[in-house]
Amino acid sequence: MNLRKIVVILMVTFSFLATSTNEAVTAATWLVSYNSTVTQIKVLAVYNNRLYAGGHIGQTDGHLYTYDGSAWTDLNFAAAIGKNVNMIDSMQVFNSRLYIGTRIQDGTSNYATVYYYDGSTFTEDFSAPGASNQSGIEAMTVHDGALYAAVGISNGAVYQRMGDGYWSMLGAAFTGNDAPRSLASFQGSLYAGSGYVNAKVWRWNGNAWELNANLTTLLGINQNAVWSLVVDDGHLYAGTAGAMVTNILPVYDGSTWSASLSSITGNIRLATINGHVWACSGNGHYYMNDGSAWQDYGTVTFSYDFAEYQGNIYTAGGDGKVYSMGSPDGYTIRGKIVDPNGNAIPNVQLSDGAGHTAVTDSSGNYMLGHLPGGIYTITPNLAGYGFYPQSIAYTLNANKENQNYSGTITINVDISLYSNPTTPEERVPYENIINYFANGVYESSNGARKIGIVTFHTANSFSGQADINWINNCHPSSNISGFGTGGLVVNMCDNFGSYNYLSDDTHQRGGGYTLAHEWGHYYFSLYDEYLGDVSNNKIYSWPHSTDHPVANSIMNSQWNAVNGDNNWLNFSIDKNFNIETAQYRMYGASGWDTLARPVAADPRDGARVSYPIRLYYPDLSGYWPGNNLDARIDLPGTARSALKIFWETASGDLAAQLDGSPYTAQLSSIMGEDISYPYPILLLAFVQRELPLTNSGVQASVLLPNGTTEAITFTDDGLAPDALQGDGLYSAILGYEADGIYTIQVNFDNNANTAAFVSTAFQPSLGPDGQPVPLSEPILAGENYSVSKTIQVTVSGVIVDDHPNSINQAEVISADNLSIPGRIDFAGDKDVFQFTTLGNGITYVRVTDLALGMHPHLRIFGSDGITVLFETDFDPIYRKYSYIALTGVSPETLLYAEVTHASGTSSGGLYEIGVGPRLASDTHQNFLYVPLIER
Repeated sequence: MNLRKIVVILMVTFSFLATSTNEAVTAATWLVSYNSTVTQIKVLAVYNNRLYAGGHIGQTDGHLYTYDGSAWTDLNFAAAIGKNVNMIDSMQVFNSRLYIGTRIQDGTSNYATVYYYDGSTFTEDFSAPGASNQSGIEAMTVHDGALYAAVGISNGAVYQRMGDGYWSMLGAAFTGNDAPRSLASFQGSLYAGSGYVNAKVWRWNGNAWELNANLTTLLGINQNAVWSLVVDDGHLYAGTAGAMVTNILPVYDGSTWSASLSSITGNIRLATINGHVWACSGNGHYYMNDGSAWQDYGTVTFSYDFAEYQGNIYTAGGDGKVYSMGSPDGYTIRGKIVDPNGNAIPNVQLSDGAGHTAVTDSSGNYMLGHLPGGIYTITPNLAGYGFYPQSIAYTLNANKENQNYSGTITINVDISLYSNPTTPEERVPYENIINYFANGVYESSNGARKIGIVTFHTANSFSGQADINWINNCHPSSNISGFGTGGLVVNMCDNFGSYNYLSDDTHQRGGGYTLAHEWGHYYFSLYDEYLGDVSNNKIYSWPHSTDHPVANSIMNSQWNAVNGDNNWLNFSIDKNFNIETAQYRMYGASGWDTLARPVAADPRDGARVSYPIRLYYPDLSGYWPGNNLDARIDLPGTARSALKIFWETASGDLAAQLDGSPYTAQLSSIMGEDISYPYPILLLAFVQRELPLTNSGVQASVLLPNGTTEAITFTDDGLAPDALQGDGLYSAILGYEADGIYTIQVNFDNNANTAAFVSTAFQPSLGPDGQPVPLSEPILAGENYSVSKTIQVTVSGVIVDDHPNSINQAEVISADNLSIPGRIDFAGDKDVFQFTTLGNGITYVRVTDLALGMHPHLRIFGSDGITVLFETDFDPIYRKYSYIALTGVSPETLLYAEVTHASGTSSGGLYEIGVGPRLASDTHQNFLYVPLIER
């Protein structure tokens, strides 16, 4: 006899996991949630805050139902796909889609077919030969980031999804009448349960399926298949199919199979919910393993699957019904989560600290159900949001209704601090400044934003990655639209001239409000609204000495709020706005009018064309005060409810770090490091030591995907794509011809000893005395440096031609001023677009953001696609972009726009085309107008 086999049998006999069963939970009742039109409900899944149930009538008529918490709906699946659906056997949520495993009949042939559902449309993704009287796609699971499906027929196989419509068989088909019936990801490996003759478990070893265990012989059970595999708490559970006799529930710890439940009727189906294994025996008895013992949940009917939805447990009845579990001695907590304007926040997950969870639906509602009496703490969570209250604690002895939360988008902030405060007394002034900073951001945004986690990195650490660089002495300032771009920062300090921000509560309030002012530049992309110094007049985006300050605006004077007038913490509104401001020069609108509109409505002509594009937050339109209305006062409110302050103490040679910031190079791709064709690679590079330096030596290159290297020219000359001459921010635009990784390196030096520190890249704060601070003259660095930075940008989607070349294939665009990127891909290339003019007012067509030698020729064709109504050539003497006002054209008329290069022979030029209402920068230019002739 095999001694190894003896050892295994002994281990099986004496090793049991959670084998005890408590008395039945007699108070638990299972209620019929839905009496469907099928005879068996086979599978349940939760997708997009809805419960889905799939089943069939005698393997001939498959149906898919959905439940929104109030009513069930038949999705008419067979009609939607136009096929005869025999069975729906499995479902799996993967990559924001619901995948549905079926058996389809086409004539006399059967197919195991996978469809995916995006909430509106069913799409066939995979199909393999099936068999009558056997399952189709019997199981699906996600393993190592990929989706797998089991074709549950004799000698069937497991398939891996490689992409849309592309699946690959994983190893060979199963043999010996084995059929893959179940799948699970366990301890880094993919497992499959099989059967029809013996209940077997297999493991994919990377090359082939290897037998892990024949449970029929190993455990001596009268079962012939493993038709359910689930994982919980480091164990693999196997639900077996076969004779309806007293049996065990097998469990595997990674080395040994044993009995988890020692007395259960065969034909066992399993599911894992909130860290608990649910099991249904062949006689319709339900059990739940709470981690220490199996709890008996009564007898209802045989069930194929379990799921949790809106806090309740649902089960897929073999009698065609969906059941839900209620409990007279359990309780329900219900509520709603909204933003400060009362708008619902969906997809918020709430947990109670005891394994129960719920998710808010599209209306913001949630429900945690079947909660036994006890102590709970309910905490909402959604990435990027802070909630008030942060959590609610209960001693639950009754149902709780209207347990509501308010959610606000939160911003996490990293601060690089020059010093290294270690005691509470040293840290309190900084933390109090941050408290007032949180107040200022909350008030200025009308409650739309809260400061979340703020981390102080001491002793100059994290300086190249922080949002705020904090030094000893400075003039507080900020890069415009800097949030999210590496190296762009807010400059803050202990001392603004003779004003010590740390000295007392009043000065700390001034420090916090100064940060909130700079946040208006850095995060919200707004410009100043105060009276500038005469030295600022040469910089278009700075306050000028001829400007008129705006009352009650934080972008004018945050100092006026220090004594308690919170009106001065708000952004400007049309009611109190003046056009003689930097804000108007850049955007032609007040602060709130700018924030409430899309970026496409911002003027982009003249000096404005090369300035950073505004960071856009669509939700802010809901916080706009409205025409001729005051911005509301939100403080004190819940401004600090999401705020948490942490200190990361610097390690290593602290003295060296405190000696001052080193020269560092920064390089970033403005549009991110993943670029989709035809968007360009826009690059920003600079060298800094607290301030950036201009007149540096700059050398740059790019390693192309084909292995060759090309030089890149960075400029600081104020010509597009560069924004401002001599501000120390060097710009470049990089074209490309192929998909792949572009490795970009920039090197800065001061070999010529001409580099100078400049402050013009930053938007400066008004002085504490309410007076503007004169522009500082450049300061020579006076020493050499050599620093470099390398990044990689991945380009994808490059095609031979980005837009159609003919009228009959024209690409449809909307008259909403949203820009569509384009490229002249080859000599003579034409890009043709179709649009419908506005219902009211004159429609404008513009070609903007010209780069890489693009000189556009724009033509507008009538509805016939032949008659030229308008055309214009780009002339940089008159404008920075081309546009045509479609005067004389009737509302809602179908027209065509054609973009070409004026030379007819050039290629590679980049542009963006937009159609919509007039922008502030759409001013007079020459074009040829041909009156529309009705035909």
